[in-house]
Amino acid sequence: MADDDAHWLACWAQGDQDAGRQLYRRYCDRITDFIARKTDRDVADLVQRTFMQCLNAAKARDAKIDNPRAYLYRVARNELFDHFRAGTTSDALDPAVTSLAELGPGPASHAVRNQQLQRLLTALRTLPLDDQVAIELHYWEGLTMADVAVVLGVGRSAALSRVHRAREKIRTALEALGATAASAEATVTNFEAWKEKLRSDDASSVYSPAPGDEPGHEGTA
Repeated sequence: MADDDAHWLACWAQGDQDAGRQLYRRYCDRITDFIARKTDRDVADLVQRTFMQCLNAAKARDAKIDNPRAYLYRVARNELFDHFRAGTTSDALDPAVTSLAELGPGPASHAVRNQQLQRLLTALRTLPLDDQVAIELHYWEGLTMADVAVVLGVGRSAALSRVHRAREKIRTALEALGATAASAEATVTNFEAWKEKLRSDDASSVYSPAPGDEPGHEGTA
């Protein structure tokens, strides 16, 4: 799959709009969910900017981007942080320290029906932004720890430490939110199992791309 992604991005950078559409269709929903779990403002614009930044980077490079999936998430992360910085008067927003809970209410789309899932999403919002990004990417988006490190711009060992710390912080936050110790332990131990429940309640409904949003249509390439 990684080879397909790199090939499609390289071809898109050379003007092949069909290749651009293939890459866009593969990752649009995932990038949308990743962004919409953190904000419900300007989701469509953030998704579009993510893909266009990736395309522009591919056009500007002599060598192809070997891992477009990790690169897309890295750009999406950076776009989100710019988005949050633009919405606050504080200059102290630091993704290694600042949590979504400090930035304001969560996305309205995530008033989910499942109480345990709602509690988990609330706990995630108490983590520093990069901790939340790391744990979501590894457990819910299936990125390797090496890829998580690429997204965060750190070494693999630092990314691994961040994920381990985040799991412990989630356990503590869940108990503070009323979960029993056994329930909190089960949630953290089976973090991957929440992916399907999350997908069924997830934020893809916040922004479902119209045909005109895909690469190859006016304004996207």
